[in-house]
Amino acid sequence: MYSIVFVDDENQVRKTIISRIPWNDLGFEIIGEAENGLEAIDIINEKSPDLVITDIKMPYLDGLDLIKAIKEINPAISVIILSGHDEFSYARKAITLGVDEYVLKPINRDEFIELLIKLKKNLDYKFKSINDKIELNKLYNSVIPQLKQQLINEIYLGKYEENKDKISKYDLYQNKDYYICVVIDTDVEKDNLILLKFNQVLDHFFESSPIILRSILNNQIVLTFSYKCMGDRTLEKRLFEKRTFKRIDDIKSYLTFYTKVSFYIGVSQIIESFYDLDKAYIQCNVALNYKPYYEDETIFYIKDLECEYLIKLSEDSADSLIDNLLTSIKLSNSGDVEMELDALFSAETGLDPNEVQELLYRIISSLSNLTISYQLEYKKYSSIFSQINKLTTLSKIVPFLKNICISINKDICKKRESSNVKFVEKAKMLIEQNYFDKNFNLDSICEVLGVSNSYFSSTFKKETKIAFTNALTLSRIEHSKHLLESGDYKTYQVSDKVGFSDSNYFSFCFKKLENVSPTAYRKQFNKS
Repeated sequence: MYSIVFVDDENQVRKTIISRIPWNDLGFEIIGEAENGLEAIDIINEKSPDLVITDIKMPYLDGLDLIKAIKEINPAISVIILSGHDEFSYARKAITLGVDEYVLKPINRDEFIELLIKLKKNLDYKFKSINDKIELNKLYNSVIPQLKQQLINEIYLGKYEENKDKISKYDLYQNKDYYICVVIDTDVEKDNLILLKFNQVLDHFFESSPIILRSILNNQIVLTFSYKCMGDRTLEKRLFEKRTFKRIDDIKSYLTFYTKVSFYIGVSQIIESFYDLDKAYIQCNVALNYKPYYEDETIFYIKDLECEYLIKLSEDSADSLIDNLLTSIKLSNSGDVEMELDALFSAETGLDPNEVQELLYRIISSLSNLTISYQLEYKKYSSIFSQINKLTTLSKIVPFLKNICISINKDICKKRESSNVKFVEKAKMLIEQNYFDKNFNLDSICEVLGVSNSYFSSTFKKETKIAFTNALTLSRIEHSKHLLESGDYKTYQVSDKVGFSDSNYFSFCFKKLENVSPTAYRKQFNKS
């Protein structure tokens, strides 16, 4: 079943067409409706449809501009244009933008059904070519030679010394200035065909820009983006980060559209040496540990989630069991913390007293670093850490450690909740300070806060139950009400003063939220 978003500013026309077509029988379902292009963009971003059917003449953002926006969001989305304009210039422009069909109003029901049947066949073919198992296997075996594949994996695992001679034989972009590592993981039961499917989609994605390291390691797809500076290193570093995140967003759209499989993307911070790719790979997987905390998120950027101190702690840890314990303390409930601690000590049975003391020292050292990095109360934990040195048997040590770990876990949870509240309050303050700026948007607020768009959007919505764009619109409308009440400005002047680029769109938003037009609101206020 292919999903459709239907866009037409004439409500009756839209409802009539939707009611007259047996969409489900033809293999389609309507998942969203919009009465203008700006509304449509929000729905398309949120629901990622397979097909958009849109009128060409609409307020605020017409069909042609909407198509441009769709192709930026995801070029794979199919588009049908509906138009009452039998003009060659419209059709020609629509074709250059990659429209699948151009249909004149009034629509002939039978002809439109035939068109949908044809379009479904095209979509079936497109998806079949992506999912064909034989082609996937052939492509996988031919694109990445086995030896180079293995070498790339050795690099991610930190095995440089034994592979120096081999590395020098391949152009693996060792001489770049900046690198960002990306890990794509899925919760679906591990199946090579799923990874092959992902790889096939990525082949299409990177067709025009193949300069990237790509590998399959531990049932994950690993990518590395790189960049060579030509001028100002600080400026170009920020530019590289911004461009890379745009490509990661595009990868997310491609994989969502073509695979219909749930997946997650872990992203490292920028590293400045090819020989630190193993650390970047660790960072990606540490970032993916945050999946349970951000259930609706797909992209996890380590820089958004952990401070530099914690990132270094993760890189330097030599014991996966201690790593698992620290992850549970940071993210899980007390039951999981106890389970990880039991696993750690049960795996170390048979150690002599000196080895137990060494393990204990490493755990305490890691826990101490954790309390420092999260800025927890120093006095509370310094005294506890000193007490544990007096314990001599595992039967006393383990319960004592459990209490410490659970206490740290609870304090970190409180700290994170408090941090999120402060983060959102700062975002709200920035909205109030910049609502009048027409250029103030998601990109600009994330630039000020120093976080990625995906992290900001998910955190803001999680804490406020409303999307950032809606919150900004609400703020603008609230401020517009005061200006309307003053009676000093005309509607188009109010629109301009509260950050709207189009006074008609301002009136549309105002009426949608207040159930009256700006003019009617002003009259009601004057009467009262």
